[in-house]
Amino acid sequence: NAGVRGYLTRRLLRTEKAQMLKKTILDSLKTALIMHMELKKQQPTESDLELHRRIINQLTTACYDLNDLILGSVHERMTIIRGDRERLMAVKMRRKSSSALVINKQSPTLKQ
Repeated sequence: NAGVRGYLTRRLLRTEKAQMLKKTILDSLKTALIMHMELKKQQPTESDLELHRRIINQLTTACYDLNDLILGSVHERMTIIRGDRERLMAVKMRRKSSSALVINKQSPTLKQ
């Protein structure tokens, strides 16, 4: 049972939605830290502080969203995994059909 839960969580973290949330968290955190260091060097303006607050809010929201994703019901998590699997299959089919078109265009045709 624990193995299934672990697999479900690991698979969920590989979905596009989880990857986008992790990227948002990382980017927001980096930006907030850089901005924090720069604001220490000089007197911050009100707009600087407002931007910093917005970045922190974005970071907080992304963390909560990732937490909700991981701790959601089994049905919600399976729905997200199913959607990601369908998206991957669609991408694979498009690649396959586009490569088939390229092969067909390259093959010589007989003229009568």
